[in-house]
Amino acid sequence: MNGRTANGRTTTRRDFLRESATYMGLAIAGSSLVGALAACSNDVAEPGDRITIDLSNEKGAVNFVYALLQLEADMYYRADNNQYTGITSAEESVLQGGWISVRYSSGIPDIKTIQPAGRISDVLLFNFDNVNFWDRTSVLTTCQTVQEATANAYAGIGGLLSTPATASKISDIAAAAASRATAIRSALGLGAFTVTPLAPAAAMAIVKPYYRTNITLLNAGAIG
Repeated sequence: MNGRTANGRTTTRRDFLRESATYMGLAIAGSSLVGALAACSNDVAEPGDRITIDLSNEKGAVNFVYALLQLEADMYYRADNNQYTGITSAEESVLQGGWISVRYSSGIPDIKTIQPAGRISDVLLFNFDNVNFWDRTSVLTTCQTVQEATANAYAGIGGLLSTPATASKISDIAAAAASRATAIRSALGLGAFTVTPLAPAAAMAIVKPYYRTNITLLNAGAIG
């Protein structure tokens, strides 16, 4: 599948966007993705194998959110592009909607607006080797774990944001993530998601197994 392994690994951000255009039934020429592909020339061309995020300042807090959003986007894209047998239309909508929400709505575009310079790599590496994308339970429980951890992390970082406009954008990202978490829980037949703010270190401990990029957090213990 266009350079994708059995576990759905994406190679570069350019590949990610190009495959996304094919997946959504859009021709690259004349589509809204032309601008996105052109913007890739300003992205880090190749991902590094390690990054350090200092949460003692707002820039670090935004970069932490960005690292989590990239994980979400990659996870939903793999899940929707490697659909398990028997997936329902409602489940497909949850997975597809999750990817579109993070990638094009309240998520990655907001970070690039907030922090046009000084971001971490736009192309982090992820590890979903232990997820069976052909199995419903494996996919949905993984999405639940990641989505709830990230939603709680966004909720816990507000106090580290010193600029009102930035705090407002991150609040919107947190609200959208909570909605995605509720949608995943609904697909699993569970109750609505309840936000429980997490300190960055606690959230990273949950999601770190899903990164190939080695992420080191500094000053990460307290909830903002």
